[in-house]
Amino acid sequence: MSEPSNPNSPKGNYPDQKRLLDQVAALIPQNVSLVNQLADILDISHDSAYRRIRGETELSFSETITLCNHYHITFDSLISTDVNVVSFIYNDYSKSLESLKNYFVGLRHEMDQIRSAPAQKKHITFLGPGIPVLHFFNSPNLGAFKIFYWIKSMDLADPRYKKFSTSNIDPVLIEAGQRIHDNYMHIPSTEIWTDYTMIGVMNQIRFCWDTGIFETKESAINVAEELKLLLETIQEQAEHGQKFVKTEDQMIKGAEFNLYYSELEDENTCIHVELDDFSTVYLGHLNHRFIKTSNKNYCKTTQEWYRSLEKKSILISRTSESARFQFFKRGFSQLNKLIDHISNG
Repeated sequence: MSEPSNPNSPKGNYPDQKRLLDQVAALIPQNVSLVNQLADILDISHDSAYRRIRGETELSFSETITLCNHYHITFDSLISTDVNVVSFIYNDYSKSLESLKNYFVGLRHEMDQIRSAPAQKKHITFLGPGIPVLHFFNSPNLGAFKIFYWIKSMDLADPRYKKFSTSNIDPVLIEAGQRIHDNYMHIPSTEIWTDYTMIGVMNQIRFCWDTGIFETKESAINVAEELKLLLETIQEQAEHGQKFVKTEDQMIKGAEFNLYYSELEDENTCIHVELDDFSTVYLGHLNHRFIKTSNKNYCKTTQEWYRSLEKKSILISRTSESARFQFFKRGFSQLNKLIDHISNG
């Protein structure tokens, strides 16, 4: 049986099936065949995979569930349901380091998929009460501190996490974090920050210092100084409207970066991912985790909410030099006070 002219463009007689296969096609790299993916995941022949792509054969219920589970696609994104009913996908949670490692590896895998997706239009929009966690993982001590803080919030009975030490953080978590950061640097994005955005992580550092969780004063100052370097980098990225990573001998340019300043505080942590006509929303859940949905109505409402908020905010990337300078100046002022507090403590 001859191959369709574009095997990654599903056709056929089953609209819900076409929506599912369109979403799968949007998530796999352009050089990966949808036929091969279906054959491998569903354990069927290539000929059977072609028939499902063409719409000549209907996916069984179990095959649909298999694909949804493998690609983390919510079932209600495929069918018409009550607009007030939305299903979410989440990673099973337990108070264990293994659970956290599985979550991080899963997030890294999702960022891999987003970065490699063949979509013509690819964008991530982030709003939250703190600095997006995706920024932290290129900073050795600061990234390790954030992971430690999440582990601490899980209240694990593990003596290694009574005191903060970068060396005690599992290498699997560090490696996954670095990969997540690298992917994010190469995906166009928009972030909406408020005056509280930079304060959250400072409060976490202050709390750990004041309660004796840092092993040494030097360790606490190293984390705070890396936060200062990160903020300087983000300020420079906003100035150029582009992400980048600086190494000892070069600057690696990344994707487009839009930064807005909003005077309206918002306690929601919400990420909207757009891949052409396919959207996903991630909502903050259980401190550092996210639940997600691809429900069309919910994603559309979220996107409209973002656009409304952007209109009420000030774009401080590439433009509004004075507003950008004053915004970061306020953050650096608070951070310098924190460093003085630690140094004199």
